[in-house]
Amino acid sequence: MLYSGTVSATCEAAILGIKAIALSVSPEDYNEATKNLKTVFDYILSNDLLSKHTLYNVNMPNSPKGILITHQGGPYYSDDFVHIGNDMYTPVGKCVYEDRNDLTIDTDAVMHGYISIMPLTIDKTCKIAYNNLRK
Repeated sequence: MLYSGTVSATCEAAILGIKAIALSVSPEDYNEATKNLKTVFDYILSNDLLSKHTLYNVNMPNSPKGILITHQGGPYYSDDFVHIGNDMYTPVGKCVYEDRNDLTIDTDAVMHGYISIMPLTIDKTCKIAYNNLRK
């Protein structure tokens, strides 16, 4: 999520006090995902999610089995940097997804065919470290 322009835009909205939802989908699943937007928005509205929190990340797989509230999981991909000459490197992505069979994690939920709705925060402070350091 740190590299997501979609998530960054919703964080900017949150900073301005605007409720925001990042919607993400793999490019090959885009057409199918648009068919499920009404289902996602109906879920958000019927569960009154925007009154409970103001910033969400939604990931949509192809042909979803349902919708799950999730938390952040591990990385899905990583980059290796390949030297291409003249002190220049190019990133080459690789899948590093590790299935934990935990449908409370956003990556597992989506990889198992569920729409993931994850509440986000713009505060990146590690509360555990902060509290330990303050002692």
